[in-house]
Amino acid sequence: MNQELERFEPVQSTGRIVYEHLHRYALSRDYVAGKRVLDIGCGAGYGTDLLAEQAAEAVGVDIDRGAIARASRAYRRGNLSYEVADCYNLSFADGEFDAVVANEMIEHIDRQDDFLKEAKRVLKPGGLLIVSTPNRPIYNRYKSPNPFHVAEMDVPEFRQLLERHFSTVRLTGLRMALISAAFEMEAGDRPANLTAATTYICEQASSAHPESRNEEINLADPE
Repeated sequence: MNQELERFEPVQSTGRIVYEHLHRYALSRDYVAGKRVLDIGCGAGYGTDLLAEQAAEAVGVDIDRGAIARASRAYRRGNLSYEVADCYNLSFADGEFDAVVANEMIEHIDRQDDFLKEAKRVLKPGGLLIVSTPNRPIYNRYKSPNPFHVAEMDVPEFRQLLERHFSTVRLTGLRMALISAAFEMEAGDRPANLTAATTYICEQASSAHPESRNEEINLADPE
């Protein structure tokens, strides 16, 4: 983690924070297959590279020239590029992208409406904006406020902000969970490299008795 800018660098980090950042881009990647996608605030560039695995083309932009230089050296694909850009004044034409991704950057800026106007400008009609941000009351419940975040929101505030600019808004919650996947090692009549897994979810209950079950995960309080 670059402490000066709160810039997440995968090679410098371990543990929970790595999964949090990678999972946001894994979710985003599911929505951009075959699309031309712009990743705003791409930082180290690892997320734009993940998007490029499915996208027709992925462009990562960030205001930090050093980060863009490192990303351009670290990640290379024929459909992937990086550029220095200001999120309030992008160099792209109107309607140039099918999708725009902005993961964990909107809480770092104070002109959020201006940013969303610019993101919408470069989207094609009917295009998709994917934007993630901490859920303020949950994110801060066990720790001090993040000094790098200038404009965190709760869920109603986030929805109101988005609805000022987009007619269709859908919220998806993310949070970390500890699970195990159990799978058969004896292939039997199946190909050795294909098997189904059962997911087990464990949690410490409020009583002295821990709980374990193998069913769909039901989680409250998205982070």
